[in-house]
Formats: sequence, structure tokens, C-alpha cells
Amino acid sequence: MADYIGMTPTIIVGLGGTGKEVMVKIRRMIVETYGSLDALPIVSFLHLDTEQNAKVSEPQTVLKQDISLRPVEQVWAKVDNAKAILNRIADYEYLTDWFPPELAGTDSILAGAGQIRALGKFAFTVNYQTIKQAFANARSRIVGQEKFMLDRWGVSLDKGVNVFVVCSLSGGTGSGMVLDLAYNVRDWVPPSDLPQTCAFLVLPGAFSGLGDRVIANAYAALSELNHYSRPTTRFESQYSNNITDRISSQNAQDTPFGFCYLVGNSNDKVTLPNLESVLEMVAQNVFLDFSSGFSQYKKLVRDNIRKHWASPDPLGYPQNYITFGLASIQFPVQRVLNACASRLAVALADWWSNPTPAPTAMRDVIKTEILPNLGLAESENDHQLLDNLSVGDNMKPYSKEVADWVAVLRKRRNDLNVPFENLLRFISLEEEKYRIHFSDADTDPRRWSDYFQKMWDNLNRLIPQKTKELRDLVAQMVEDRFRGPKWTRQFLEVLLEVLLEFRTTFDQSRQKDWLARERSASQALQILLKQIDNHAKQMMLLNRKKVIDDDFNAIMQALESIYVSKVEVKARTLAAPLLDALKEETQRLINDLNNFDKNLETLRRNLAEREQVYTRETSTLTVNGILLYDPQDIEQVYQKTLTNRTETVYQSLTQDVLNGMTCRLFDLHTFEYLRQQDLYQRILNRAIDEFSTSEQLKVSVAQKFITQYPTLEQQESQLKTTFEKSEAFLRFSQEQSRLGWDDRPEKRQTLVGIQGGNKPTDPAVSALLPLLRKSTTLTDKDIRPYNDPHHVYFVREIGAFPLRLLEGMERMRTIYRTVSQMDRNPLHTHQDSQQFGDIMPASSEEIQVRENLVLGRVFQLLTASENQITGYVEIKLGYQDSATGLERNLNLGNTWKEAEDYLLADQNRRARELLNDGIQKILKQANNRETKRALYEQLMGYLQQFEQTTPGGRDNPEYQMVENAISNCVRNQRLFEPGATPTPNATVKPAVAPKVTAPVSQVLDSAVDKFTKLVEACYRGGKTPSEKELTMLDKLREKYGVTPEIAQEIIARFQPQTHDPELAGYEYGLMFRACLENDGEIGLDEQAQLLELQEELGLSDGQVATIEANIRDELGRS
Repeated sequence: MADYIGMTPTIIVGLGGTGKEVMVKIRRMIVETYGSLDALPIVSFLHLDTEQNAKVSEPQTVLKQDISLRPVEQVWAKVDNAKAILNRIADYEYLTDWFPPELAGTDSILAGAGQIRALGKFAFTVNYQTIKQAFANARSRIVGQEKFMLDRWGVSLDKGVNVFVVCSLSGGTGSGMVLDLAYNVRDWVPPSDLPQTCAFLVLPGAFSGLGDRVIANAYAALSELNHYSRPTTRFESQYSNNITDRISSQNAQDTPFGFCYLVGNSNDKVTLPNLESVLEMVAQNVFLDFSSGFSQYKKLVRDNIRKHWASPDPLGYPQNYITFGLASIQFPVQRVLNACASRLAVALADWWSNPTPAPTAMRDVIKTEILPNLGLAESENDHQLLDNLSVGDNMKPYSKEVADWVAVLRKRRNDLNVPFENLLRFISLEEEKYRIHFSDADTDPRRWSDYFQKMWDNLNRLIPQKTKELRDLVAQMVEDRFRGPKWTRQFLEVLLEVLLEFRTTFDQSRQKDWLARERSASQALQILLKQIDNHAKQMMLLNRKKVIDDDFNAIMQALESIYVSKVEVKARTLAAPLLDALKEETQRLINDLNNFDKNLETLRRNLAEREQVYTRETSTLTVNGILLYDPQDIEQVYQKTLTNRTETVYQSLTQDVLNGMTCRLFDLHTFEYLRQQDLYQRILNRAIDEFSTSEQLKVSVAQKFITQYPTLEQQESQLKTTFEKSEAFLRFSQEQSRLGWDDRPEKRQTLVGIQGGNKPTDPAVSALLPLLRKSTTLTDKDIRPYNDPHHVYFVREIGAFPLRLLEGMERMRTIYRTVSQMDRNPLHTHQDSQQFGDIMPASSEEIQVRENLVLGRVFQLLTASENQITGYVEIKLGYQDSATGLERNLNLGNTWKEAEDYLLADQNRRARELLNDGIQKILKQANNRETKRALYEQLMGYLQQFEQTTPGGRDNPEYQMVENAISNCVRNQRLFEPGATPTPNATVKPAVAPKVTAPVSQVLDSAVDKFTKLVEACYRGGKTPSEKELTMLDKLREKYGVTPEIAQEIIARFQPQTHDPELAGYEYGLMFRACLENDGEIGLDEQAQLLELQEELGLSDGQVATIEANIRDELGRS
């Protein structure tokens, strides 16, 4: 334990989509445990991908924290100039060494590698310097954090650096980059930093349903990984014309990773239902290395296993591989917390919508309460709106100013004691001076008289003032718990009607009342002025003073009426644009209220969806083990936390959120997407605060477990089942295990993480530990402290095994070979894919195919000849069509290796059978001493020639393979005769000689040849011989000394073939389906093969047409 005192600075590198998914999950776990990503600065992230901003299924926000990867943590390994590079590939020697020529037509790599591993390696190479710098930056971010970790968490850091690499082996990006990254990391982190690399490689079982290519990719990647895991191999790669940009010679000889985890999706107890579950398990396992006090035990588990893989397995295969299983018991407290917060946020949105019913007498409320408060009331006794328009500088309406002027005029007459004969002049002068205040002849209001100009200014002041007051009032109404948005909507709709009513009333009163009153007063004034002048001149007029006083008073009334009318007319004229502005603002407010309702509904819907997501994700959260969750947990926590305080909580949340955004609730109508997202997040963050301290969420997983399973029998059973589910998520092949594998107990390690470990302080944990020991094989040394009270982890690891041990590897190899034959895009990251060898030992069938390949060349059933049309050398299998007797050729490829791959592919079983049948016919004809000797000499002659023409002769592995095949044939057929003298200088015709039929004549005597010709004559044309002809043949057989076995074999060659119609149709259907699924079309070569098969099976054209039509319908290619 002295080796580990704390936690180790770590860099996590994710490749491709799988790597990104796992990294985001790990970031979520860090936030849930440590509060924020910044709280654990010893962990750094780097994502490499050929697709920019690939989406992930994991939510990007948890506990108020944005856990998405930052730009500095990502490298988009794009290649937008691939075509230009590949057109001049000769200038890039470091590419010509390995880049597959089949991909020379690649234009660019911008949206993924398309499941082509070589393109992933190509993208890594082109972006090498960027990736190298990004890794250096990631490494720098974890340096110098010792004091922070000690002060904040009380944790001392171990010496060294951990580098975790996570990817899938099934795609193109991660699977293509992983080896280059592995060896470069060894160079990028100096030995002085004590680097420890650890890979988590996800196998294709988790990607079911994505086609055969993902399986073939994984097998190719594993074969390369296995190749470089051998001590005799070197990983050599260069990344630019600069000689320094290459893997160092020292690290090139090492294994790719210090620890290489292979991750499947099932063990003997459980199969994880989807990829998400597999990646969650990987993320949990990696995350446990960041758990203070627990990570040290994880490291010891790995080190204990590593001791056992130094040497290869008994068959010579590397066994530096490891796998794990993980099960847990957990109470998803963060999910419950988020679900409760989301529900509160939804309730807050409902509270904001406040559907208070509007009053039935809204018009009266507007006229008697709302408009008076706005200074816009208009009634018979109150004219706030008009008075506000006609108010003067002294805040007095001009109608009052007119009355005051008339009063002043009366007083001035009295004070001056104006003689009667001067009254007309006095009135005319005073009226003339006052008239200038009421001029509006100019079209420009700025040139109006002072009174009217002031009224114009009033209008321009009132329009923005009153519209703002109206908007403020609406905002207040929306927030008012006794009103709300619904009430406000009806208010605005009725207000429009009231404003229209005011405008109509003002227009009518201006025309019918005030203009008419002004005209009438003006006419009366003229009459009165003449009248007072006449009366003043009549010195003898009876009651002259009274009469003149009455005239003067009447004139004063007329003047007052004229100028008051002017004011009222102008006020009503100017009221029209004010009312229009208010109407327009009211309509805008209605539109804004519509937007408010829309945005509020969107907010509510998003929050409700979030609640459902968290509720649904919690209720169906895939846990390999026990999820202690009930939907009532959310309801219970919610209700107990908010009991009798919901209104207070709503008010507090509203105040905190809106104050934080410096806005009012009604401002929601202006929110664009980003502000809506900000509001959404602020509401959730504030809602989380309401529940984060809830006592309901402080219960431990042990307490929940005991509550849910109250009896000892239930508890023991559940603990046992959960422990069993933690078996490693890889199955091993019993057949391969029997071939040789040292399955020591030390290769299997178990670890349990629980709060307090085997010395808990939680009484519930103390109650569980005895049951845990009783129901499993666990001991105290396996039970270690884990600081999270809401999780119990069971981790089991097994290592030091070869890849051949994996169950299903045989099927993967079959698919790999099939895809290699049918898909033009290469599976490997190197031109020379043969160097990587095979993961699996050869099966008996595979050994037989390779031996038949040698014997087929010896017997010239297989020949290499130049195609006269294409000019290419082709490997051809010669055989005789059993239905027609015609000699035919089947093209197996352009090289002997391609021919071998063709024969090994599962879909080419017929070719294997044809070759084997041809060889067996030749071998069976060697049935006497002479023919066996001839066959032996032919085999030895070929072996001698092969030795002479093969570089290295007997030391060449190819020679040894040919020698083994020939030795087995000689031994099995008993061709060697001890003591016999071999024919001097035995020779054999070159294997490349063009010959398409089996050389039966080399091993048959003349009698057999004569009998063969007779049989051919009897069966010529496909006819069946008569009984008489068969009797004659049998007599001639005896005459020529041909054995019954040889005779029967000869007859079978010419005998018409009979086929079960159902089996014949099934066989033809399989071949047609394979041809059609290859590339969607039937090529000329495939048509020829199908015609041959039709003839061989005896199917009519009508039967074939029906079969083909049915298969096209099944494949949707009618």
C-alpha cells in the first residue's frame, strides 16, 4: 500500500464517437461527485474525431454545470485536401509506405472516416502536429495541481501520469488511430513522468445491427494489436518528411498499451441491452480511478494481474490483455434531484401563466379605475386626456387660461374706469393682443402660436409617456397575482374598443359642438361690438350704464366662448394622433402578449420534457445490478420539501431569477433563443437549490437497499445476484482454453467499493457487510472504502489471456474473410495486411484448405495463367462440369494469397468442395503400387522444384508449409515405399502451366482408359443406359481388370445427376442471394456461375425465374 498514497494526474483521450460518449459520461460523474470539473483539475480530456461536433446521447448539463467538451479539448482531424495529397502521393514517402492504393480516390475526410480504418490513420497522420500539440496542452493542464488537491480534498498525488484511451474497434476513426496514438503517447510522455497507458477498447458485440463491416474492422484491428504485442515486432510509422516525426526505435518495440482492456457486452449472467449501457459501464470503471481512497485499490488490482502476462501462452500467442465486469447498487439521487427541480420549474411556469378570470365589466374597470390612473380618463365631468393636451406652462389647461384672461379683462376695465365711448377700442385692442396666441395657419406646427405650439409639444410628450406608462402597467398586470396574462389580454382587447370610442366621440364633439360654438360666438361678438358702440354713443339712453355693462359682459362671454372653443377644437384634433398611438401600442402589447404566452408555453414544454426525461431515464436507467428507485421517490421528495411553502418558493424563485437577468416577467416576450436558454437554465439552477439540501435526498444506498428488501433472505439473494452479474464482460471459448491456457486464480481479481469499506460508520452498511461476506466469496481485503454514499460497486477483472480465447472469435474471422473478399475498401491500415498474421490457430478445415491449395498446384488443378483480355495473371481452378462434361475454370484471384483467401471465405464453400473433389479423385486412382509410386514421384518432384525456386529454400516458411502439406498427403495415402529406388531426376511440370483438367491419365493404365471411353459412350447426351448396356459394361470391367470401386467412380462422372427439387432450389437461392447482396447487381462472372449451377442442379428456366423473383422481393430490390 505504500506505493499508492492518493490519486494520479490523468489524461483521458477519446477517439471517435465512442470515445466522446464515454468522456462526457465521465465528466458527468466528476460533476456529480466533486461539484464541478474545475474541482478536479488533475483530470484532462482530449477528443480526436474525423467528424466535427458529433452529437452524444448524454445530457450536456448536470447540476448547473456545462459538461460539454471545450474547443481546446477537441481536435477535428479533418482532411479537406485529401485529393491533392493523394494525387501527389509520391511526394509523401511516409504515406507511400502504408497507404492502401484502393483509397487513392478519396476526396476529403470531413464527416467521419466511413468505417474505413486506413482513413482514420490517414487523418491522424495529416493532423499529426495539431494532435501532438493538443496532447501537450492536455498534459500541461494537469501539471502543478498538488497544492490545490491537498488543500481542497486532502489528497496527495501519486507520482506519474495515467493516460486512458477509449474507443471502439468497429469504426474507422478510433480503430484506425488507436495504434498510432498508443505509440506516440509513449514518445510524448517522457519516462521521467512514469507514464502508465491504459486502453478501453469496445468490441463489436455492443454494435449489433450495424452490419458485418464493424465486425470485420474489429477483427482487423485486433490482429494488428496482437501483431504489435509480440516481442519480435516493431511499430514503425512516420508522420511527415521530417525524420523526427516518427516513433522512436525504443518505444516501437514495446506493446501498444501498458494495460489493454477489451470490453464486451455480456457475461454468463447478463447481456447489456444497448451500447449506452456498455459505455456507461466503461465510464464508471474509468471514473473509479478518480475516487480518492479507492483509486489506489483499482491500481493494485491491475498490477496483480500484470504479473502473469509477461510470456506468451502455450501456443505462442501474446496474452497481455485484460477485461472487467462491473455491477452496482445505486440510488440515482442526482436523477431524482433533477426530476424534482424540473417539476418545480414546470410549476413555476404554470404559476407565471396565472389564469385568473377577467371581470365581466372590464369596460367599467378601464374607464373608472385604469384610465384615471393613467391620466387618460374621459367622461362628462372629467377630461384628463384633453386637459393633458391643452395644458400650458403653468400646468393649467388653456380653457382655464382663457377664463382667467376674460376675468383679468373685466378687472382691468374696472381698474382703468374706461369711458363707455372707449370700450370698443379697449376691447378690440385687448382681443387683438390675445388673438395671437391662437394661430395655426402654418402647416408646420413649429410655426404655430405659442398656445397651440405648446399643445403640439404636449402631444409629442404624451405619446411616448403614455405608451410607456401603458406598457409598464401591462407588465405589472402580468405579474399581478390577482390579474395575470389572461386578465391582461382581455384588458387590452377592451381597451382597443374604448380608445376607438374616445376617438369617435372627439371627432363628433369637435365638429358638432365646438366648431359650431366657435362660429356662433364669433357672429355674436360682431353684433355685440357694434351694439356696445352704438349704446356708448347714445348719451340719452335710458339706463345707459346698465345696458353698456350688459353689452360688455356679453362680449366677454363671447370672447371666452370663442377661445375656449379654439382650445377644445385643437385638443380634440391633437387627441386623434394620441389615441392612434395608444391604439397602436395596445395592438403591439397584444402581439407581445402573444409572444409572451408562446415563449412561456415553450419554456414550460421544455421543462416538462426535461422532467419526463429525468423521470423516464431514472425509471429505465440501465444498471448492471440494482437500481433502488421508485417513481414515488420523486413525488415524496417533492411534496415533503415544498409542503406549505409553495407560494413563498414561487415568489422567491421569480425574484431571484428575474433580478439575476435584470428584467421583468413580461420581458419574456422579447427573449430570443439564447436568452430563453439562459432563463431555462437559471430557473433549473435555482430550483435545484430548493432540493439540494433536502433531508429526503441524504439517505444512503445501504438504507434504501434495506428498506426495499426488508428480509434477510431477500438481502442475501439480491447481493449474491448482483455480485454474480459483475463477472467480466467477455466469454471465453472452452475449446480454445483446452488447447492451452493457464487459468490461475491470481489472474482473477475482485474489488468492492462501499461507503466506509470494511470499517463503516453507517449502521446500514454495517448491517450489509456480514450478508455480503456470507452470500459471496468476498473477504475483507476485497471490500474497500468508497466515498459516495449512493453507490456500491462490484468490480471483477480477469487478465493475461490471448485473443484466441474470446468466444465468437471464429465467427468474427469468418465475417472478416467474407468482407475482405466482397468489400473493395481495405480493412487494415497497411498495404501489407499479410504481415499481421492470424489471431486464431488454424482450424482443421482451414489446414485442409491450405494443404489442398498446395496439392491443387502439384496436380495442376490450380494454375496461374495470363488472362488474354485483361493481361492480368489469374489463379484458376479447373474442373469438369458434371452436368455437361465441359471443362470449366473458376477464377480465384490474381495471386496465390488471394486464392487462399477466396477458398477460406465462407461463401465460397462450393469452390473448396470442387478443389477437394478433384484432389480426392486423383488420390483414389492411386490404388496400386505403380500408380502410388508415380504419384509420390510427382509430389517429390514438385517439392524439389519449389525448394529451388523459393528464396531461402528450405529455410523459407512457405517451403515448410508446402513440405508439411506434401508430407501429410504422402503419409495419409501411404505413397512412400521404404526401400524403393526413386526415379532419377523426377520432374514435374511447372505449376503455372495452363491446364484446366485433372491429369488422371498420369495415374491410370490403358485398361482403365478404355473402360472410361466405353462408359462415356453409354452415358453420352445425358441418356440412361439400358439394362443390357449395363450388363455389357460390367462384363467389360471384369475383362479389363478394373475394380468395382474405380468403375463406380468413373460411372459417377458421366451419370446424369438427380437432385431433390426443394434442395436444388434452396442451393440455387443461396448462391443468387450471395451474388445479389455483394453489390446489388449480377455481373457477367456471376451470371456464368449461376448458369453453371442451374445446369448442375437440373433447374428449368421457369424455376430459376421464380426463385430469383422471390429473393429480389425479400431484399426489396424488385
